[in-house]
Amino acid sequence: MTFNAYLWQWDMLKALLRKEFLCEWRSFHQLAGLLSFMLAVAYLVYFFGGDVNPKFWNLMYWIIFLFLVFFSATRSFEDDNNRFKIYTNQLASIKVVFLSKALYQLIECVVFGLILLLIMALLLPQKHLEILPWVLILVLMSVGMSVLNTFTAFIASNGQTRQVLMVVISLPLCFPLIGMSFALTIDLLTGQSIFENISKFYPLLAIDFLAMALVTFLLPLTWKN
Repeated sequence: MTFNAYLWQWDMLKALLRKEFLCEWRSFHQLAGLLSFMLAVAYLVYFFGGDVNPKFWNLMYWIIFLFLVFFSATRSFEDDNNRFKIYTNQLASIKVVFLSKALYQLIECVVFGLILLLIMALLLPQKHLEILPWVLILVLMSVGMSVLNTFTAFIASNGQTRQVLMVVISLPLCFPLIGMSFALTIDLLTGQSIFENISKFYPLLAIDFLAMALVTFLLPLTWKN
């Protein structure tokens, strides 16, 4: 590919990413519903949980986060199927379209995770909570989560039972990411330094690279079908 072709794809990626933000803003009630769900569940944990231990706090954080990003991902290709699919496919390649949606999902995952962390830290403060290492784990986990959820949303969008397909395909793929993130963050909440043993990050990074490689290989084949 020539430099002009790469430049054109970059401009198209920015335009598609801007479209994702505009569509989200125009349907802000859906985003507000997710934020209300987050706040309500966190408050229920605070109201009924009392003085929770770090393991339970950590478990509830990742369970709430999992459902937030899952419900958010189900809407990835919703508007494209209804209005923009033919128009978008004539302007950009499927790789650029997928990358724009995956990047938007990544931004949304990180924002949801930070807001949830702030809410739970205010309602149920933990003694050994460190923000910067937590954000690093959140970003690494969100990379794999956004790629897998966007791909499964793309597959599910071509079926009639979209929500059922998302549950069947996406949740089993996301469990290893949630499990590794839970194991890393529980060390933070118990006062351990995760940077003393960098090898603990290797499985999480391996899952991220495996997810990206798998989607890179399968996306063109799935798109043709």
